[in-house]
Amino acid sequence: MRTLSKKDRILKLLLTGRKVHMRTLNKIGYRYGGRLDELREQGYKIETIRVKGSEFVYRLIQ
Repeated sequence: MRTLSKKDRILKLLLTGRKVHMRTLNKIGYRYGGRLDELREQGYKIETIRVKGSEFVYRLIQ
């Protein structure tokens, strides 16, 4: 059985429709920003929402 790539794991979380906190994404990989950029390049619309200071959540816009 094949394991999901980091990008696919992030996409799976975003597809739930819930906001995903950066701490959750850090558990998948510290370079999650690059994976989000790859998803955006593939056409996914991902909203970045500032919670406070340098804390963010991400949400897939469908």
